Amino acid sequence: MPTPTMPPATGLRAYREVLAVPGMTSLYLIGVLARVPHTGGGIALTLLVTEGLGRGYLEAGLVTAALTVGIAFGSPWRGRLVDRLGLRRALVPSIVAMPVLWTAAALSPYWLLLPVAFVAGALAVPVFTVVRQAIGVVVPERSRRSAFALDSVLVEASFVAGPPLVVLAATQVDVRVALVAIGVGEALAGVLLAVLDPRLRSDAVGAPADEPALSAGLTGGDDRRLRPLRLPLPRWLSPGLLAMYACAFGAALVLSGSEIGIYAVLRGLGEVGLVGWVFAAWGVASGVGGLVYGALRRGASSPLVLLAWLALATVPLALATSPLLLLLLVVPGGLLTAPTLSSSADGVSRRIGDANRGEAMGWHGSATTAGFSLGAPLAGAVADQVGPWGAFLVVAAVSGALALTGLALLRRARRPGQRTGPVSRSPGP
Repeated sequence: MPTPTMPPATGLRAYREVLAVPGMTSLYLIGVLARVPHTGGGIALTLLVTEGLGRGYLEAGLVTAALTVGIAFGSPWRGRLVDRLGLRRALVPSIVAMPVLWTAAALSPYWLLLPVAFVAGALAVPVFTVVRQAIGVVVPERSRRSAFALDSVLVEASFVAGPPLVVLAATQVDVRVALVAIGVGEALAGVLLAVLDPRLRSDAVGAPADEPALSAGLTGGDDRRLRPLRLPLPRWLSPGLLAMYACAFGAALVLSGSEIGIYAVLRGLGEVGLVGWVFAAWGVASGVGGLVYGALRRGASSPLVLLAWLALATVPLALATSPLLLLLLVVPGGLLTAPTLSSSADGVSRRIGDANRGEAMGWHGSATTAGFSLGAPLAGAVADQVGPWGAFLVVAAVSGALALTGLALLRRARRPGQRTGPVSRSPGP
């Protein structure tokens, strides 16, 4: 007779159970410290292009897009290296390259800044992927949603610290000094992760038995089936995983577009120095939302529904006419940010086995950074042509349409006789 599964804990008890898992407190602490330089990279490049090089928002968006496209390109193969070589060996290129590349970015003309930003992104320390991969392995399933929610809250803590520090360094010293500091900080982050060396594989290797789409090609006597990476698309992909990636992409798109819009609003008002404070309020709101979401017994809604609400909450930002009003209007969307991102990461972790966990989480990182790479130049182009208000509206419309389309397709795929993912108690589609 099977042992009954304990229901997930709620409230503060859910977080106490997560932090009681050996090694989790250290992982979270190092994750926060490692992400601070990472979170300041986009705003540092934006300040360099607009203030240091005298270019427009579209050109600034293209540089941040180059950085995030590099991250999207690098995440899957970095995850592959982690799966096959181990974390410490996979981190060596990042530790060596980060100070060199960010210093080169600080000294580059605009035409050279684009490829330098791309390479810096491709070799960035994969802190987001590593932390989330470790959570999926170390934390018991009943506490995993709370663990991912707490991770998203701590990501927001990094965003609260990173951009204000960059703005402070850029306005009080020089933006190029901030870029060099980011490179050094990224290298130190890689060293910290290598020292911690969290466990990224469980004892039992394989995909969940209740997900046929993922198990294909990962089991059986032929070891060559453990190497689906030679195919154009990984064989472990399923509709449920694609839905999680689409959610991550849409959330990142609306967030990156909003970042450009916020900066454009404050620059138009002559209050660039307040960018860090608005971002801090945004991050605090996201942290509160993530804490509430992770303390619930079950997810409040599916990831795609959360994405739809996030897009809707972005629309009022188009009405911001003062720094105070802008700060207040970012709060509703902030409350939905961490729940949306954490629910998609949790969904990926629950749908993949150890043999490809690093690559699957890498693709989640790629989807997120692809959204950032598109949202920034899209919002920048609209801000240049019609004003900051248009930037908020266009990214909200695109992300909202993506959420509604994804929900419609999943509803159609769930007709009787069809399955899109594992039979699971996890939230989301």
